[in-house]
Amino acid sequence: MKSFSFLVVVAFIIAFALLISCTPTVEKLPISIDEAIGKVKDEVLSQIPEDVSYVCVRLDEPLEKGAVITDVLGDLAVSEKVSARLNLTLSKPAYFFFLDKDPYSYFLHETEYILVYDDGSIATYTAYSWPVINGNTPPQLTMDYREIKNYIIGSNFDFTPVQSASTVVQVPWPAPEKEGFIIVQGLLEGESCYSDAVGTYLNAINVFRAYVGDRDTLFDGLIHADARNVLNRIGDFVREGATVITIFIIAHGGVNTARRENRLSPPNSLGINSWNIQALDSI
Repeated sequence: MKSFSFLVVVAFIIAFALLISCTPTVEKLPISIDEAIGKVKDEVLSQIPEDVSYVCVRLDEPLEKGAVITDVLGDLAVSEKVSARLNLTLSKPAYFFFLDKDPYSYFLHETEYILVYDDGSIATYTAYSWPVINGNTPPQLTMDYREIKNYIIGSNFDFTPVQSASTVVQVPWPAPEKEGFIIVQGLLEGESCYSDAVGTYLNAINVFRAYVGDRDTLFDGLIHADARNVLNRIGDFVREGATVITIFIIAHGGVNTARRENRLSPPNSLGINSWNIQALDSI
């Protein structure tokens, strides 16, 4: 019995030792997070022009050597500004900061990934979306900034909620034989700005319906993954006789491009935000 008890104790010690050895440890850097924050404020945030709104967010712990950082857009990050996907592999540990240069923007816009290394040096990388770090985007980077104020190290953005109201004014004009309206809201639940986008979507529906009144029009709302079908719906409306089609895009999932004939078209070629397409003969 004593030998059996001894074996059980030995087995427990071995299992505990293996558990400890397998538990990931965060490497401590010679500089503290507070020192890293100070460097970011002094060397990066202080250089941002006054007319540029920004929010800068930190992560809890430094990234380890070998961490892989890419952008969330992946291969969709194609435009005149974004020619290749950002792909970094850290050669040494570093603190990571995310600088959003257009907070609460629904569309592709400039951001920066800021790395502060153990020797105090700083590296910045221009990106156009949230980062993916070792396969995942840190959750605080996609949350409403008002909910993660303890992670924000610097900002000049006014977080005061905007009180808005809609007023519909009937303007007489020669209406086309048949008019079409498409409203697009492509953000998914859990994505940054989702609740605001849904509110804007519902308000837009009310505004367009009030404008349309009793006239014979074509109307559709595309939400979530259905946002990718906007070009198909334009074609449907044309085939149904629409001569004027207005498309109001609130958000299309964080990608400022749209697929057309298996090609990616940058926003300036499609008129992102709102389109008014007159006298369409074909699509």
